[in-house]
Amino acid sequence: MRLRRVHVGYDAATMQESKGFKGLVMAQLDTRSSEVGTRVLATASSVKRIADELRSDELSHGAAALADRGAETLERIGSYLGKSNGDMLVRDAERFGREQPWAIATTGIVLGLVGSRMLKASAVSRHRDEMRGSSALTVDSYDEYAV
Repeated sequence: MRLRRVHVGYDAATMQESKGFKGLVMAQLDTRSSEVGTRVLATASSVKRIADELRSDELSHGAAALADRGAETLERIGSYLGKSNGDMLVRDAERFGREQPWAIATTGIVLGLVGSRMLKASAVSRHRDEMRGSSALTVDSYDEYAV
């Protein structure tokens, strides 16, 4: 009977810590998304200025139109991030994942491939640096790094 009370107390403490951690994560998400929203809006403003400069050149009207569309998209993203709170962002991400599961799977695959290529490139770079540092290259030391 006593063990049961301890177990219930442990569950309550764990749940309280979990709620505290969730609150901390949501607060950080709120702050960071607002910061990113502000930066994206500043970038949109810069892109608009670039579009205005491109419009002054007769040959660059197509590029100016493209820059305008990009600036409008950035403004929508920036305003969304600026006015969204953490719960709204998580809810929208969950909804997107349910509506577009293939997009989420494709994103995961692409990020995995990019990450593996980066790791391989850094390993090759480290291997070259190690080889330059050693004065004598022996067959044994080369076999150690052969892929």
